[in-house]
Amino acid sequence: NGFKVKKNGVETQVADVAVVDLTAAQIIAMYTTPVEVVPAKTGKAIIVDAVEFDMTRTSTAFTGGGVVAVQYDNTANGAGTATHATIAATVVTGAAGETRTFRIPVVLSDIAASAIEGIGLYISNQTAVFAAGTGTARVTVHYHYA
Repeated sequence: NGFKVKKNGVETQVADVAVVDLTAAQIIAMYTTPVEVVPAKTGKAIIVDAVEFDMTRTSTAFTGGGVVAVQYDNTANGAGTATHATIAATVVTGAAGETRTFRIPVVLSDIAASAIEGIGLYISNQTAVFAAGTGTARVTVHYHYA
């Protein structure tokens, strides 16, 4: 995952990209069963550079649900350490069509190393489950290791 480049004697980690397609069943279940987006890497922290959430809604709209986020760990109900500002539930529950949502990372300051090292990234949502919908989503995470 990723690679390092050396320029003027300075080694820099180059970002990786993870792309995960979510089925309607996964979108509905991710409140209680978060979906892995980037697997953990022992001894390393995954640092998010950007998140893209592409939603394809159908004529059978999702209902319910709550804000969506990529988080550290598979904590249910979106209660893990967030990696970016949340995505509104209306992005999932809106009218039929395709939309794109982009998020930049949140600032993680003075966070315990054990809270992010060797822990994967998962997508989940807060408040309640989504229901009834037949759409799909694609989650793209740009990241690097520290």
